[in-house]
Amino acid sequence: SKIYEWKSNYPRYSKEDIIFRLTRDFFLKNNEYKVIMNSLFKKKKFNHFKIKNKLFMTPSNLKYLEKKGNLIGLHSHSHPTNLASQTFEKQKKEYNLNYKKLNNILQNPVICASFPNGSYNKQTLNILKRLNIKVGFRQIIDKNKKKINVSNFEVARANHSMICERLKIL
Repeated sequence: SKIYEWKSNYPRYSKEDIIFRLTRDFFLKNNEYKVIMNSLFKKKKFNHFKIKNKLFMTPSNLKYLEKKGNLIGLHSHSHPTNLASQTFEKQKKEYNLNYKKLNNILQNPVICASFPNGSYNKQTLNILKRLNIKVGFRQIIDKNKKKINVSNFEVARANHSMICERLKIL
């Protein structure tokens, strides 16, 4: 089943978290998800705007990281879990918006990208080429790839949960 597959690929996710993500990304339309989340926020009197800067990086955070020598790259605008299932136009909108926002903040042009949850397809790669991205990173867990680094847009990388798992942290 999909839950077992995700649990083997993402051991840090609880079963409930996997069910939430699968429901959000495969069963609900975007507007349905937003209505449900807004209803839950209202019911719990949760103001997500108040904690926004604690959850997401601010422009000053990004500038600081860049100043310290880090390369800041694209990861889509809204982080759709199943980016590859979206139309070319929706994927293009995701990366174009992310590209514009980062280039308005950073000193150096954005030249790298990664894929939300490792989800991408040939259309995604074409979008990155059009944006003059030089390198793209994908999750190393993709067992279907015969080569680890398939192309300069598909360089394998370990995500934080994989590293923590290997180091027995958390």
